[in-house]
Amino acid sequence: MNDTTPVQGWSELLLALPEFLLIDAHVNGDDELVADVELSRDVQACPRCGVIELHQIHDWRRHTIRHLPVAGRACRVRWRKRLLACMEGCGTFVERVASIAPGAVWSRAATRAAVATSADNIPINTIRREFGVGWNTVMRAVTAAAELVAQVRPTRVGIDETVMTTGRLTTRRRQFLTALVCLDTSLVVAVSQGRDTGSAKRLLADHAPDAKVVACDLFSGFKSAADTLEDAIVVADVFHLVRLGLTALDEVRRRRQ
Repeated sequence: MNDTTPVQGWSELLLALPEFLLIDAHVNGDDELVADVELSRDVQACPRCGVIELHQIHDWRRHTIRHLPVAGRACRVRWRKRLLACMEGCGTFVERVASIAPGAVWSRAATRAAVATSADNIPINTIRREFGVGWNTVMRAVTAAAELVAQVRPTRVGIDETVMTTGRLTTRRRQFLTALVCLDTSLVVAVSQGRDTGSAKRLLADHAPDAKVVACDLFSGFKSAADTLEDAIVVADVFHLVRLGLTALDEVRRRRQ
């Protein structure tokens, strides 16, 4: 757009931000859509005294945020904010709008879209590249949304460990993570640091106290933790059962040769 006159309606069509006026839009060298916007001149409430008036303009500020991708391009919105002087003498304050939190690095719509994308098991790193924000920004939004979801109480779970650090490149010993998985959804319910009976007990007690089936490998620590659940049936996973069978078969074969 070459005309820098604010255009009513284009912000809603292009950005789904109807409260803004679109001043200018272009694609930068990184193939990102950059949109310059501002609010219509209207009354604002002073955050200190609460007076709603057409406060005087003291200065201007620029707030750059990430927004929803547009036509497959990452979108950067540059909001030209008015710094207003309260008519009651409380001091200065900037304009506020519901769709963008004060000091935020991305819009609320982008936050909701990123959280919804993560629900499809899309990696956080993929999401942050799509929206052009940092990994921690996306992770904080996903974590905050997860805290609002009712806790899952699975009745069929699996428990296993994975290596967090191998110790090959450092002098540290190997460190493990123990994960609790819902067998009905194949989703990770919780993770705990360590590979011992205590870690497994805490996972089961906090996240699956009513479990009826616990699948685990042949590690005695996991078996002992699963035995603490009164009504649970402990079963060995198929991989380890097959491995035991093949090991026994190899031993018989070697004795026969």
